[in-house]
Amino acid sequence: GAVFMAKAKTDVLMRLGFLGTFLQVSSFIIGVQYDIKIFAMCYFIANCLNFFPVMFCLFKIIDVSFIDFFKRISPIFVSSFLMVLFLYALSIIYPVNDIANLLVLVLFAVAGAFVYILALFLVSSDFRSYFIARVLKRH
Repeated sequence: GAVFMAKAKTDVLMRLGFLGTFLQVSSFIIGVQYDIKIFAMCYFIANCLNFFPVMFCLFKIIDVSFIDFFKRISPIFVSSFLMVLFLYALSIIYPVNDIANLLVLVLFAVAGAFVYILALFLVSSDFRSYFIARVLKRH
């Protein structure tokens, strides 16, 4: 919303807001008649459907292509995938259903965060440069 306002495109923002409202309310009306899984699925679908027109309009306003955008965020996808893979492998060794202790849950979360940051450091030159600049700035 901030970009649309900064670029004086509040009319586009309002139309996208109407579309988003229609999608969210429709998903709520449909999903509430079923169980929580169907409700969540309807909500997810509404958000996915809303993503494309919003991003199309945003990219048109700031003059960026979908390909450029996805190239920029691909390190995040790769890091997320590696973190999920690591946590899945960890859950084979120590099944998630067996977690009965808050400390173990916190350790899982910290391990996942560590793998994510490490992977992002390895695959993203922007993150690596930022991280190194911040560390060197302190010393």
